[in-house]
Amino acid sequence: MAYPVLMLWAFFCALQDANQKKISNYLTLPACAIALAWIFINGLTITGAPPIQAAITVIFTLLITLPGYLSGKLGAGDVKMLLALSLATDQMHLLWTVALAGLTMLLWALSINKTWQLVPEYLRNKVNHLSPGHIKSPPYAPFVFSGFLFSSWLLK
Repeated sequence: MAYPVLMLWAFFCALQDANQKKISNYLTLPACAIALAWIFINGLTITGAPPIQAAITVIFTLLITLPGYLSGKLGAGDVKMLLALSLATDQMHLLWTVALAGLTMLLWALSINKTWQLVPEYLRNKVNHLSPGHIKSPPYAPFVFSGFLFSSWLLK
């Protein structure tokens, strides 16, 4: 039951980021709190990892995201989204999520000019920050979502 809820949450973060280029604290902070509460209540992360793995994953997340945030390449919402995923999962989930997010971002950048016109207009309006006009600084959460989706499938 927890995996689908986590996926749905990541989807809403991705949708909001693709639409507004921002992820609300109302999405990220409660997710962090719920993931922490889950650890305290169950003694494991949502994906079943020991708390020490969540702690290591949080440190790893901060090490890879803070330079991007401080240089203006990554938004605070992206950092908080990855922190929530860190608290909910483990190192392998996060590593695969970030790696696959980078791969899908690269594939999107290479194909955007050809594929954007194939996207229905209604959907293009909902994810306007993924358009070719935003190719230099696309929202990161949609790619994190796709990376998390594929990593969860790979690691189950």
